[in-house]
Amino acid sequence: MRINSITDFISILSNQSIKMRVFVSLFSNIIKSGLNFITTLLLARSLTSSGYGDLMFLMGSFIAIRSLMNLGAANAFFTFISQGKNLPSHYLIYFSWLGIQFVLLGLFIQIFCPASLLDIIWLGHSRYLVLLAFIASFLQQQGWQTINQIGESERKTFWNQIFGISIAIVNLLGILLLRFFDILNLTNILFLYMIEYVILILLGFFVLDIKRHLFSRNNHELMIKDIVPDYLRYCYPLVMTTIIAFLYSYVDTWILQYFGGSSQQGLFQIANQFAMISLLATSSVLNIFWKEIAIAYEGNEETRVRHIYFKAMRGMVMFGAVISGFLFPWASQIIQLFLGESYSNAAPILAIMFFYPIHQSMGQLTGAFFLATNQTRIYSITSIVIMLISIPLTYLVQAPSDGYLLSGLGLGGLGLALKIVIMNIISVNICVYTISRLQRWNYDYRHQFYAIISTSMIGYISYWGAQLIQGDSYNLSMKITLLFQGSIAAIIYFSSIVALVYYIPEVAGFSRLDVQKIVQRIKSTIMSK
Repeated sequence: MRINSITDFISILSNQSIKMRVFVSLFSNIIKSGLNFITTLLLARSLTSSGYGDLMFLMGSFIAIRSLMNLGAANAFFTFISQGKNLPSHYLIYFSWLGIQFVLLGLFIQIFCPASLLDIIWLGHSRYLVLLAFIASFLQQQGWQTINQIGESERKTFWNQIFGISIAIVNLLGILLLRFFDILNLTNILFLYMIEYVILILLGFFVLDIKRHLFSRNNHELMIKDIVPDYLRYCYPLVMTTIIAFLYSYVDTWILQYFGGSSQQGLFQIANQFAMISLLATSSVLNIFWKEIAIAYEGNEETRVRHIYFKAMRGMVMFGAVISGFLFPWASQIIQLFLGESYSNAAPILAIMFFYPIHQSMGQLTGAFFLATNQTRIYSITSIVIMLISIPLTYLVQAPSDGYLLSGLGLGGLGLALKIVIMNIISVNICVYTISRLQRWNYDYRHQFYAIISTSMIGYISYWGAQLIQGDSYNLSMKITLLFQGSIAAIIYFSSIVALVYYIPEVAGFSRLDVQKIVQRIKSTIMSK
């Protein structure tokens, strides 16, 4: 294949194969996550746990409200355009729906919401700050995510990742500037988010040439007659799910803020941000997985659907387990190194939350599978039952043990972390079982527990092995000591993981033949050099 221009090169990277798109997405997500990690540390250190908790509470509240307002239309839009249904009416309907959401919620916050209700919903934050948080969150979650979905539906993964890296760089530089001029506060941070995402959305609109969909000469009369009923059929089973999902997401954040205060919110949220490192791979493949499952299912390619599902599921579980298994013994040192003593109470929360991304990645993939195959009713029923069980548990683990009609355990952020991880394991396996029954596949559950148990055991052995090898030489600085210990632990850990996968490939969801092929490729690469 001849490459005559940079456009041809980008086309090859982004359009030609799933593996190449996953590689491009994973590589760029590593860069983005590194930049966002540095930004998170700057924010957490500068705002303290209380200020950081307020920021995450405000942004998190609108992420929850987004699911309520959208009513599943975002999932319908992405599924339809992924299946090649790129009629202008799809874009007009969905963009109009986004505009309606923005106007209605903006007016409610600014004009129609009584001060007493505003105080209950956002726990004392000013109307002005709430409005800024809404606009920033809407641009980030609805605006940019829509551009991202359009790019992925056309297999323009490369451009999506370029945009993502760019926004991470600009965000880091913006936070550094605010800190340099000593004006790093909630208001200025939200203004920064707004400016960044307005620019990003406009760039995406023109680079991806979205106007060709909106202003195509295709017949727009199909809008009411054919396309709106498609959206209604897709979204109707999701209406109750979105309402319960809003309560589930918002109640978790609200109860923690109410009972534990902004400080506990900050401790939990910073632990959650650290734990999200393990979701790198999932965020890299989710839209690709959704796109390819939608196409294969639409074409009745049952074998291909099964192959994509199991490869993605097993790969994500092992990736998450490997990262989490290495990191969780070091939770206390990680907090001390990056955030200091003021966040020391977040260490046990972080240790628990390191296991959250493993089943969270499985949950995202199972959810994408249901939605990509138009099985929204089953997805809705399953999700509702799980969330209705989870919501009262949030109160139970966080409410104080006395002073209320219904006493709780008063565990704050630690209780929320425990509830989330345990419920995630249960709910994901219910979804995996349901998919297996629907598709007449074997219920494949053992690999996840083998992966988690084996990597956790190796992680602890590596951790204590590093302590023993280092001995009592504590005259070095903390950073040098942790670097030395971490390097020893990493060598022990990842060498053991390679050996584990080689001798027991089933742990990672591989077959013996898969491992032999990988080894042969490595040998061929070495010999060729």
